Amino acid sequence: MATDALAEWVLRDIETRKREGRNLISIATQQEFEDFIQHLRHNKLIKNDDTTLCRLTVSADVQPQTTAQDKPKKNCFFAT
Repeated sequence: MATDALAEWVLRDIETRKREGRNLISIATQQEFEDFIQHLRHNKLIKNDDTTLCRLTVSADVQPQTTAQDKPKKNCFFAT
């Protein structure tokens, strides 16, 4: 999930087949996300607006009894 500015950039990236959106997959920290958004803003590739990305990773292997380790992983990053 993403806020409007980032979602618009992702859709435009898909439509133009630039495939720069793959960089979102490798972001692992808040600082990496902020740097990525700053790069997009500096190059006028994205609106200068609040930006949030929430990623949810779901495993295909579902166990009958799950532990805290088996729960889906999520990352939420914010840039203002």
